Amino acid sequence: LFLEATGNTDIRDISRKDVEDFLLDYSKRLNGNSIDNYQVNAALRTIKSMFNYVIESYDLPLKNPCKSIKLYSVKKKLKYIPSDEEIERVLDLVNKRQKLLINFIMETGCRINEAINLTFDDIKEDYLILYTRKSRNSNKVPRKVPIPTCIRNLKGRGRVFPEWTEQPKFLAKALREKKLKMWGWHSLRHRYASLLSKQNKPLFEIMNLLGHSSI
Repeated sequence: LFLEATGNTDIRDISRKDVEDFLLDYSKRLNGNSIDNYQVNAALRTIKSMFNYVIESYDLPLKNPCKSIKLYSVKKKLKYIPSDEEIERVLDLVNKRQKLLINFIMETGCRINEAINLTFDDIKEDYLILYTRKSRNSNKVPRKVPIPTCIRNLKGRGRVFPEWTEQPKFLAKALREKKLKMWGWHSLRHRYASLLSKQNKPLFEIMNLLGHSSI
């Protein structure tokens, strides 16, 4: 979009004001469609990187016009955490295996894909191992978490939750049936993290339990 806006203008003639005018126009268009400024900030980062690449590649005696442009403000959205009452109403509606999956995620704070890919070989005597990819093509990264009560005496072979090979749909169905506010599997992960914080667990410990790479 920025290249379309600047046309065939020589890079040496593009000023900070040109970039700011583009970003302001882009922001107005997005806001008119009820879209926040996340995309504007992504555009700013891309344009800044583009200038850096060209300036360094061709050793141009130029100053990056984006250097001092600040990111646009965005609305901070609070993560929704379902109440105990909401969770109990869902648990009353689902079957035994579905309830086990919900309890497993509540007790481990794991991602839904980590849960459905868990195998009995990953369950050790005092802990279990969860695997996740930090990006689409990266290798799986393991982490240890305490064994949750809900599967402590569970025995078997293969995957622990073989019923599902992709994100289960029954949670959304149960919420609609109970006419409750919609929330997803990741909301249970937020709940787990919030409970750890409420227990005054160190941030570094919470980070490790969640499998995050930074505080």
